[in-house]
Amino acid sequence: MIRPSITDLVLTLSRAVLCTLAAPAANEVSSLDACGSFGAKNGADVAYADVANCYKSILFDNKIAASTIGTIQLLFNDYHIFRDAALTPNLKSSFSCPPVDILKELRSAGAAKYADDFSFHTALSTTRLLHPNLFDQDLLLYAPVINGKQSIRVFKDLRNRGYENREVKKVNGQDAFTYLSKWSSSPSESKDAGVRLNEALVTLQIEGYGETLDFVADPGAFAKRSTLPEETHIDYEIQCESNPKVVSLQENWKVAVVEENAEHLKRFKNAHEYLTKSCLPKNSTSVDDSETSDMDSTSLRTFPTRERADRHERLRVRRIEDEEAPPKLQGAKVVHSHKNSVCIVLTAHPTIGVVVVPTHARFQHQLDQYEGLVKGLIELYKRNVTHRGMVEYAYELVRAFFPNKDGFDISLTTDLRDPKIIQDLAAAVYKQEMEVVYDASRYLDLKTREPHSSAAMFTQPVQKTVNGRTDSYTQLAMAAPSETNEYKELETLPWTNNLANIHILTDGRCGSACGLSTHMFSAYKNVSVTAIGGFKDQPLSMFSFVGGVVQDVEDILESYRRAKMNAPLKDFPYSAGMLLPVTLKYAQKSNIPLEYDYAHHPANERLDFDPKNARDRVALWIQVATRAWNLWKHYE
Repeated sequence: MIRPSITDLVLTLSRAVLCTLAAPAANEVSSLDACGSFGAKNGADVAYADVANCYKSILFDNKIAASTIGTIQLLFNDYHIFRDAALTPNLKSSFSCPPVDILKELRSAGAAKYADDFSFHTALSTTRLLHPNLFDQDLLLYAPVINGKQSIRVFKDLRNRGYENREVKKVNGQDAFTYLSKWSSSPSESKDAGVRLNEALVTLQIEGYGETLDFVADPGAFAKRSTLPEETHIDYEIQCESNPKVVSLQENWKVAVVEENAEHLKRFKNAHEYLTKSCLPKNSTSVDDSETSDMDSTSLRTFPTRERADRHERLRVRRIEDEEAPPKLQGAKVVHSHKNSVCIVLTAHPTIGVVVVPTHARFQHQLDQYEGLVKGLIELYKRNVTHRGMVEYAYELVRAFFPNKDGFDISLTTDLRDPKIIQDLAAAVYKQEMEVVYDASRYLDLKTREPHSSAAMFTQPVQKTVNGRTDSYTQLAMAAPSETNEYKELETLPWTNNLANIHILTDGRCGSACGLSTHMFSAYKNVSVTAIGGFKDQPLSMFSFVGGVVQDVEDILESYRRAKMNAPLKDFPYSAGMLLPVTLKYAQKSNIPLEYDYAHHPANERLDFDPKNARDRVALWIQVATRAWNLWKHYE
């Protein structure tokens, strides 16, 4: 079993996304260093070695490292809601992660010696370094089940050599299925091994809008990485079903340029300029002597870097080589399109409607988003979708399908970490309309269902023991239901308040607000959920984590600024961000949090990927509808 690295631990503790970048050492380097050679290419024909040599030429700075570790330790120790939850031992199947102690791991990281700045920051964060490059493979892989056997196969060969659907026998000299299962086992998106396998391999993602909408292949975390891969290439052995000859391939990593950061590649002549222009927009690049600490020598094992493929913040890239345009959506018609929801009718089976929710990001006011969804549902009804409805990648859609007046029937309770530094902040910001997460007036009293009449939720903490550690937490409170308008039209739709006509489809990576809605649909409304992919014959989680409030360093610092208080932590000394959850959600009348550190929430059913449904979303929807409602005898 792989022991997670520091970076993986950050993600294990329920969605803390750490982004770090190197800071320049005190002495500038010459204009002819490795970064200068990298920059001289102006973004053209950039190779793995160009990027690697530049990164590894940046000197390690003890002051920067000490300041970085200090800020991260304080964030995890005092604010992070899952600091102790990740110590939970003996998680039930299909979870496969050992308990982790982030505070202990951070102490080890702070005591280690590093050859260069890149090694230090890689040890801290392999999720998303803010450099302007991505690393791609030409072979996109998936794990279909064919004739009862699951294997790793080529989903798409971007070089069009005809390798599609050939079985990958070995990767880097090891059995391919074993290798990919092990590689994907470092926790990030979920503690469910099947969800992590889905994350590592190719999946279809929605792209476009309205009539141009389509589902296109996202390479997955194995074939697309935003951090420097371990080696310059990956070795594959692939075989065709009808030919016993094994083809050996050595596939080099291709460097793709992130469009929004491409100009950085034309503006630096050495490491100092690269760091200053790409990584250090701060006014000062120095760290006070008071922030330094001795970092004793000790070993810190590092692990393969990987990218978490965030569907809501995916980077647009310019590939060095043009790719073949994907085919458009076939067998379905888009009848209404909104940034947060797309309503589709299956042309061969027009009573089946599909609501695709690709993101829960707030593009407009929440009411505008809700109105867009309602319009789409009404449009489905106008198109004679009268019997069935399906929700894919759902988020807070529950009230559109199960309307109510106040939303309390699907409400959740919450609490937060509450050490003295948060208690003091909460007392200062109470009812000051500062939009600070530690303002008790933002939460409802469990008994009165009204906003708290004092800051006592924070200033009178409760002691809670989690995995042997006792600490202060806030009193339980209720998150206020989201605001929605009433639409009389919803009352007449055939799926409204009719769980038999609604079905949820997910690949388990559904998280945050999507995880919340999936839980609400399933637990409160008894809607059935089907999960796709993962490992054959193993249950698959219906969601990875439920939505809670997340904060980064700047959010916390801004809270103290608004309260006119001295913050107990300092910002990172470079351009960086660190998102971590600060609230915990509980189901109604339950003291068991809804997070994956506590309990497994498997879908009612699981489907295997096969060569057809993995490539064709319409075929997948028909397959799910067939199983859910017995509309047809066979899935073809």
